[in-house]
Amino acid sequence: MTTESVTDLDGVTLVIEHSQIPQMIAVNRIGEKVSASAAIVGSELFLRGDEPLYCITKGE
Repeated sequence: MTTESVTDLDGVTLVIEHSQIPQMIAVNRIGEKVSASAAIVGSELFLRGDEPLYCITKGE
């Protein structure tokens, strides 16, 4: 399954299945505002919060 993610300024990330009919897979909240565009490196998603830098990756 291929997914896409979209993060809004309030720090809410929607994970959407990439298919002919997109399906929402998950909603993730980091609890603070996001102040920059997300950066993807390999399988990691980096989000800049008000101060911290978050790294989101698939757990093992």
